Amino acid sequence: MLRLTVIADTVFTATAAVLQPVTGYFLWRMTGGQWPDAWLLWVLVLYVFVGACWLPVVALQVQLRNAAQRAGTVGRLDARFHRRFALWFALGIPAFLGVMGLFVLMITRGYFR
Repeated sequence: MLRLTVIADTVFTATAAVLQPVTGYFLWRMTGGQWPDAWLLWVLVLYVFVGACWLPVVALQVQLRNAAQRAGTVGRLDARFHRRFALWFALGIPAFLGVMGLFVLMITRGYFR
């Protein structure tokens, strides 16, 4: 099951990570966005922040998957697995909050003009 989770998370998140800036750029230009735009600067900062949280999560997910496969059962997972899981979870919180921040920025874009 972890194998499918790693694949799904990587495929869906990587696709969004590539398509969002491309489509976002065109939408920004269509709505009259011009450089420098304070709104766009905030979006870029949050986007980079979320990416910086997500990239280590991908590596951690692969390590967690491999360790779980080696362990065979939950009772055989070692302390290193649990530390990595805690780090994975901890990185997920700011990444999720960053994505929510991006969502708020998309909705409230008109207030930045």
